[in-house]
Amino acid sequence: MFLLVYRFFFLIVFSKVTNGQYCYANECSSRSTLTGDVQNWALLIQNYILKLASDSMHREKTQTFFDLAEYKEEKKYGEQLLDEMKTILDLYFEKKQRAALRIAECAHDLHDRLYRTREQAYLTQLKTNSSSHLSWRKSEGSLGLTQHKQLLHLDNETYKDADIPLRLPTNMTFHPHFKRNVSLQHSVVKISDEIPRNNVESIWTVEWTHKLEPVFVRNRELDPDIRWQYFGSHVGLIRLYPGREWDQNFAGFYNDYDPRVRPWYIGTTSGPKDIIIILDCSESMKSNGKFAIGTSIATVIINTLTRQDYVNIICAHESHWDDIGKWHVYKTEVLSCQQDTMVKATLAFKRDLKEKLATLKPGGTSEFETAFGTAFDLFQRKPKTGCQSILIFITDGQDTDGETVRCGAGQYTRSGYVPGPICKYNWTRYWSMVKQRQQFHARARIFSYLVKDNGQIFPGKLACENDGHFAILNDGENLINKMFNYFDYLSKSSLSVNGSWTSQYIDQWGLGVMLTYAIPVTSSIDGRLLGVAGVDVTLDDIEHALSSKTWGGVYGFLINRHDGDAIIHPGLKSTTIPIEDPISTHITQLEMTNNQPEEFQTIILPTMLRGQRGSKRLLNAYRATIRREFGIGTYYWSPIENTDYAFAFSLGESDEKFREVRQPKNLSMYDESFFNLLIEYNSTKARHVLPGKFEHMQVKINDPKYNDVRVSYLYSSIMLAPRVYCDPSEYFYNDDLAQKTINAHIYINQRSNHSDDDKGCSQKYAIFHENTRAYVLISQPIERIWRRRPAELTKDIIWTYVGMRTGVFRTYPAHRSVRDYDHTSRAWYKRAVAFQDRTTASMPYLDLSGGGKVITIAQALFEGMPAISNETCQQKTQQTSSKTKFPGGCPCSSGSDCLSGYCYQSAAPGPDPKQLRCATERIIGVTGT
Repeated sequence: MFLLVYRFFFLIVFSKVTNGQYCYANECSSRSTLTGDVQNWALLIQNYILKLASDSMHREKTQTFFDLAEYKEEKKYGEQLLDEMKTILDLYFEKKQRAALRIAECAHDLHDRLYRTREQAYLTQLKTNSSSHLSWRKSEGSLGLTQHKQLLHLDNETYKDADIPLRLPTNMTFHPHFKRNVSLQHSVVKISDEIPRNNVESIWTVEWTHKLEPVFVRNRELDPDIRWQYFGSHVGLIRLYPGREWDQNFAGFYNDYDPRVRPWYIGTTSGPKDIIIILDCSESMKSNGKFAIGTSIATVIINTLTRQDYVNIICAHESHWDDIGKWHVYKTEVLSCQQDTMVKATLAFKRDLKEKLATLKPGGTSEFETAFGTAFDLFQRKPKTGCQSILIFITDGQDTDGETVRCGAGQYTRSGYVPGPICKYNWTRYWSMVKQRQQFHARARIFSYLVKDNGQIFPGKLACENDGHFAILNDGENLINKMFNYFDYLSKSSLSVNGSWTSQYIDQWGLGVMLTYAIPVTSSIDGRLLGVAGVDVTLDDIEHALSSKTWGGVYGFLINRHDGDAIIHPGLKSTTIPIEDPISTHITQLEMTNNQPEEFQTIILPTMLRGQRGSKRLLNAYRATIRREFGIGTYYWSPIENTDYAFAFSLGESDEKFREVRQPKNLSMYDESFFNLLIEYNSTKARHVLPGKFEHMQVKINDPKYNDVRVSYLYSSIMLAPRVYCDPSEYFYNDDLAQKTINAHIYINQRSNHSDDDKGCSQKYAIFHENTRAYVLISQPIERIWRRRPAELTKDIIWTYVGMRTGVFRTYPAHRSVRDYDHTSRAWYKRAVAFQDRTTASMPYLDLSGGGKVITIAQALFEGMPAISNETCQQKTQQTSSKTKFPGGCPCSSGSDCLSGYCYQSAAPGPDPKQLRCATERIIGVTGT
């Protein structure tokens, strides 16, 4: 990494012109044309880059270290990998399902038992004419009994509120699994801003759900890796464990949260459905805030849809004359960008609909014939779920739009202009039309919402004759409760005692992209929905499990068997710090290109979607490696038991045998290595455990070349990417940096001639994955070579480094890296791997370690080649055509002879060490400067 921009400028500005020729370093071009000038500049820059790469990185030295390393070769089996991962994932998901089931069963029993006990006490006091029954408050229309008039009258043990600092648990401490301060002893409630805190339902729900705490705690004892556990009530509050304080907005107010509009709640309480919303956009909706209420109703419905639903919105109004004879143009329109069909209720389509709702302006007539005709047309077209069709009609029910809306042209008479007739609508015509359309197709259930006015006749009859419900809404507050019959119908029509896994979504509590196992809870007293019990899992956890068993070019992915959408895949964006809900990507977009390989879509994917296990070898697999090339690949796949998910692994041809470096036996040639948190060596804790190390490094704090960055010119530093750790979450959110430094320093410098002592995460209390130390040791000697480079050479160089495939990163001079740094995800690393046979240069970028704007020159490092006899290579030549490319270890004359594209004189053992041989196809790292 170096300041190449300034060097380029120097080359161009200080090149001189001699007799029409451009010259640099006493070398002149032989062409005087502009083309020749540009080519000469390019040649000079190229030579400079190559010279700098050779003299600065010393790639050939680093390659030699890996060529001479000891390797252990293992035969790998895809079926064995599949068996091991299926066991891990089946158990992982089963634990979460059992935890959610315990919450749901306990919630059902607690609610009904407590309510019956209180109801008996209430009725007994009522029969004995005791005045004490007057102290009870009973909910109207739902179950609920309490003797408290305000939430704050409840004791602190029962009522802990995430929005009230004085009601928060007092024993909250930081926990890396939750990325914040939490209480593992207590839960908290979060009440939606729209819900009256002191009504009977709110107080009653807080009281009985408090008794779920022992179940939450027990679940965590049985499964220490469990994340959020909760119960979301139908009244609009949630009880969450572990307890935490709610997030605040920029103004310091607590953010709102309503569990009833979250994907895990909606997906569990309402099945797949097709929804058309007809919004009255006529002139009469302008007054008294009616149109704002109407758009709020539509927005609530949109917010409570999930990716399993299809939807569209129709804005209903038509053109008219006004009372002075002016023609006003309006047209009934379908709001979605796809106007001829319904659209899947994904994040993108829902956002599009809500944005268009926000820009609508009322005006025009209340002619609904086109709107209803379009709605029924949309119900018949695909795509759709075909499960249940629901039409939402939002109107003020007025049969006229006022004096300014005329349904005929006026005329001029001798006494002046006479406007046309005021529009008067014939509701009978619309009732008849809807009745006729309903006869020929699957019936749509119609829910009508009257906004403020008293025009009940039209929307009321429409709902009653079409198995729906009618309601009058006078304001836009607490709409979910006021639209109870709509949500109650959805829950009763699709409610199941069985739980289900959701599609992926963003956790509003800060843990990234999530999946949730959710179970609806109903009362045995009246059959009503009480709420939803849920347990979360993060995609980071699943992705970590999938990657924990991979090697070489092997990768895994997870899909939803409902629709084939990818949930985890190397081609998707990171799930760690997402900024919005993930956009769905079908797996064929990631594993195919230009409809190839065909077998993936016709054989592999259908089998995965059916929940069957299998394997398939493809000659033209389009594998999701950095190079993205067609080649031989084998897929192994299996469903995850009792879920809607399936996972798969993709293995390349070279992955059937895996070679991995082992810890060197002769440890005397390796110097001490230092972790990248240099300043932590000066902490009290580190000084006690690692005395004298900070002084030994001679850390410079105000070096003029690096400004405020602390560096050590005596040593390089080791950065271990989060994935190197057995528990990346523990690493990432552990703020005890001194202890982290001590642990890493002791591990990377542990000296033992027994490489078996580094078995990684299979060992109890292990921190790092197996064989991490081997990469630290093998790369260590390059530090001495980097340190001896002349100052003239390194004046433009910021950092020099080698990043290895396992996540071990060595950089010189020693300095601190950012906490989440993983070099394998950086553009310079990927470019070097993609073009492994050449020297690559990155685009200018801002250095994360404080080096300013830089460019990286990088070269790939190859895994040490196996000892292969010339006879074996010759046999391969005789068995195949002359165009055969040879594997690593075979003699070559140029890179075109090799599968890897790279031919060099290797220090690895072989028949003739002086002979050029093909590099292996596997990249072990990238060195850069």
